[in-house]
Amino acid sequence: MLRSQWFRASRAVAPLFLALLAALPAAARTLRVSAEPGALELALALSLDGDTLRLAPGLYGSSPLPTDLGPTLFVLERPLTLIGEEGAVLHGGLTARLLLVEPEASGSKLVNLELRGGLAWAGGALFSRGAEVELHHCKLSENVGQCDGGAIYAEGGNLVLSACNFESNRAGEHGGALYIVGGAAQVRASAFIGDDAALGGALYLAPRGQAQLESCLLVDGSAVQGGWACVDDGFLSARQTTFFGLANEPESGGIRLRGERGSAFLETSILCFAGGPALSGERAGAAMLVCCNVYGNRGGDWAGPVAAQAALGGNLSANPAFCGLRRGHFGLDPRSPCAPANNPCGELIGALDVGCTDEGPEDATAARSEGEN
Repeated sequence: MLRSQWFRASRAVAPLFLALLAALPAAARTLRVSAEPGALELALALSLDGDTLRLAPGLYGSSPLPTDLGPTLFVLERPLTLIGEEGAVLHGGLTARLLLVEPEASGSKLVNLELRGGLAWAGGALFSRGAEVELHHCKLSENVGQCDGGAIYAEGGNLVLSACNFESNRAGEHGGALYIVGGAAQVRASAFIGDDAALGGALYLAPRGQAQLESCLLVDGSAVQGGWACVDDGFLSARQTTFFGLANEPESGGIRLRGERGSAFLETSILCFAGGPALSGERAGAAMLVCCNVYGNRGGDWAGPVAAQAALGGNLSANPAFCGLRRGHFGLDPRSPCAPANNPCGELIGALDVGCTDEGPEDATAARSEGEN
């Protein structure tokens, strides 16, 4: 009853509010949004192109809107910037997708928001339909794609992610965290931890899908094939990225290359402790590695499409000598072969630089065993 009264009141004042907004200069505005029921829906309805919505701390849910892509809490139909104050969470309670971004909303940005508990057949947290979307300093956790894209499904367009954390997202089929088809994603300084799918625990690149990773962490992905990534007629590039360990599937390979065009180019990256081979695929030469450290993968380090590259291009196979695994950190010991001073490429290999001075390197296998017990 109270909610229906609130909506009736909001509809009554909306024309007046719109008239007041129309009298303001056309320059983009910043509007503060409370976590009261219906406040974000009203703000989205009354916003203009280029506006910034600043979300106060609290949980933002809603009665799902019917869309052609299934029930969705919020829909962006114009370019907006949503900035969350500390503690602002879009929360679906595993009842509906959190956010749909339409093509006309290209240029939208999400900043400092948590997207949690979304559920949809594709893109539990966010479905981008051919739009250009940026996420900065966002956390996406415990979202579910019943088929594809546990957290994000991007169909065409361009996706930019920086300093984002993906954790414990899952998909029934493809892409526990990200599913990219016919579009591109640039991902920088972001972490994927414990995401799960049948194919591509963290990432799934469908035909014409591309992803570029830089300074990223992919840890403990789980999949039947490609615990870190599955590249199916798409293209994956990674620079100074750490791929570490796989959970639950002891024989799962790290990066799986599929189809006639599935390929990868990796440089100055670490690929270690996968349950199966670091990379696998039917086509020799489908992947190229330069200045990479591939080590401790049960199914083979330099095997499959990279079998001939072990001694080429500054590549190596040596213990990375992380020094914070027991605390979930991936900094390097000063003596690590991945530190710039200790490898022939003279560059940082992996996502994180030297992060300790007196602890000494840890044995990764021992550290992981302790954490599992």
